[in-house]
Amino acid sequence: MSHSPSDSADRRYADIPAVSWNLLRVCAAALLAVLCAGAGMVRSAEPLVRTGGAERAVELVSLAPDWKLEVRAVDRSEGLALHEWFAWGAYRPQATGHHILLRDGSQIVAPVLAISQSSVMVDSDLWGQLKIPREHVLAVVLAPPLPWDARDELWAQLLQQPAERDRIILSNGDDVSGVLQLSARLPEPIPFFLSALRLKMDPLGETVRLSARQIQAVRFAGPAVRSSASGVVATDDGTRCRVTEPFIDGTSMRLKLVCGWTLAAPAGDVRSRVSYLRSPPQHWQPLDAIEPLDQTHIPMLQRRISPRLGRAAAGTRLRVAGMEYEHGIGVFGRSRVVYPVPSGATRLVVRVGIDDRAGRAGSVVFRVYTSGDEGAWRLAAESPRMAGGMAPRRLTVELEKQTRVALITDVADHGEVLDYADWLDARWEKTAPASR
Repeated sequence: MSHSPSDSADRRYADIPAVSWNLLRVCAAALLAVLCAGAGMVRSAEPLVRTGGAERAVELVSLAPDWKLEVRAVDRSEGLALHEWFAWGAYRPQATGHHILLRDGSQIVAPVLAISQSSVMVDSDLWGQLKIPREHVLAVVLAPPLPWDARDELWAQLLQQPAERDRIILSNGDDVSGVLQLSARLPEPIPFFLSALRLKMDPLGETVRLSARQIQAVRFAGPAVRSSASGVVATDDGTRCRVTEPFIDGTSMRLKLVCGWTLAAPAGDVRSRVSYLRSPPQHWQPLDAIEPLDQTHIPMLQRRISPRLGRAAAGTRLRVAGMEYEHGIGVFGRSRVVYPVPSGATRLVVRVGIDDRAGRAGSVVFRVYTSGDEGAWRLAAESPRMAGGMAPRRLTVELEKQTRVALITDVADHGEVLDYADWLDARWEKTAPASR
């Protein structure tokens, strides 16, 4: 890298007393708390998706470590065991702000104050000041790119590509690797913001100081370790955690993550900040967890675009109507994906919609066909015409005596222009709904 990073911005703030930074931090935290408390007062009920796919708008009351969920509707409260519910609420990613990506697939959205050999210190309006053990941190994103496809590409680099050395991705597109030169302990007093990092670069061993304003993301050496057996808890600041043992009630929230670290909010009722819950896959299995028997796109105007498992057909994350989905299949235009029905599956449940990549354009019809031992295909479920910007629709198919399932999309208007079609939250359910 030919240029020398400037540290003039850091010298501008060198003479400001530490007590001033502390006062600013306290004032900012108080203002955020007031704003968030006000937002929580007007929070509405969110959809609860039960086993079988039925939905009803309810408020969250509590979530126990065994994933027993208690909710409240207008007329009554209700408790649901793990096998009786799939998800509550919706996950909407945060477009801006610092993102701390953990090795287990969790992410925390909060300003980064400092990074040491042992910890990453953040200051969250929800979680307070957190010392995240650095052994659990995979990457820190200081400047998430937009549009979303650029952000998804960066996330894929950070989460999927192995790194034997520390790596810094700069905002100008440069990419440097080496060994981060970090202090053994966090600084005292804790700074108001992260100012710079030092990296001993490969291959010459030169140490360079990089201003935080120049850094887009930091990827620490080591692999990601993800688990598909966990549940998910997300909050309205964009934080999304892979959780083994949750606890949420009217006085506190504690989340034991897959990595073993426990995330706890300060005492108080923070239920209004919870935006999304998803049960662990004990009574259901993601559709994209098994290989399809056949998948194809029948092009009209476009080149052939193969279906993508866990991604939209364009390669981005699955997003419909501003909501992001972890599991599903992205297809384009006229397409067919055929699956064998796995042992023990009694039902297929899926949402369908046009990916946000299409904007207000795109229009398709979704159909599900099933086949049994006799080999004949029959239409089991069909959506109305789905266009860009529309909320997803649910399709449910009973699978008794069925051995194969075919997911079919067909064009509706204007050929196949921007027909990015998504099968969302697609899952095999292994248990029948509990009788009530």
